[in-house]
Amino acid sequence: MSNPWEEVTEFLENYDSTSYPTYGSREERNQFAARYIHREIGPGGRALNMGGGGKRFLGKYLGEQWSVTELDITGDVDFKIDLDQIDQLPFEDAQFDLVCAFDVLEHIENIHSITEDMIRVSGKYVLMSLPNSLRDVMSIFKDKRVDIEKRDVRGVYSKYYGLPLTAPQDRHRWWLTIEDIAEYFLVMSKRKSFSVVFFSTLQNSFPKRVLRMILGDRLFFNIFLPELWILLRRS
Repeated sequence: MSNPWEEVTEFLENYDSTSYPTYGSREERNQFAARYIHREIGPGGRALNMGGGGKRFLGKYLGEQWSVTELDITGDVDFKIDLDQIDQLPFEDAQFDLVCAFDVLEHIENIHSITEDMIRVSGKYVLMSLPNSLRDVMSIFKDKRVDIEKRDVRGVYSKYYGLPLTAPQDRHRWWLTIEDIAEYFLVMSKRKSFSVVFFSTLQNSFPKRVLRMILGDRLFFNIFLPELWILLRRS
């Protein structure tokens, strides 16, 4: 494929600059996702939510017209599964209309096989979000240190990439840039006959527009997008 960061074609053609998720917690993230699903996908169907935290937030905000199956390693779930311990999800092909994974896949080693299996069990849509690892680097420049009382479970600047004082239970397995995420799903969407839409929480403010003009698209998107949301739609 052509490089979307040099020619600024495929990524930008598939980037939705009108969707601005805003959230500060796991519950608010699911609340936003529910609004987006109602607007872009439909008022009802069968959904699989992977790694939702065991609180059933997505079903709460999607409403009764959606049947939501929850899968996670802990909490109030329908399937208690460690995604790193399986090669295939325990569901039939196209069993769900929608499969979701919000800031989940970066926590597992077998990200490739699980992502492909999410597509297998989805009859129509897959909705995901993945973080931009470079935002942790920005904490160093901002001298934004983790509170000392949290150092047992977090690094000096990074919750998931630093070196905590004790062995952590949860870590990010992948150092992801926006370019990594975009190219991976652009290629996968073609291979699996899906269309793809990207969007992010980055606000389209005047200072950001100026920075984009100065830095160019490659540096701007890789540095300033906090994360990338991905919607795959079966063609």
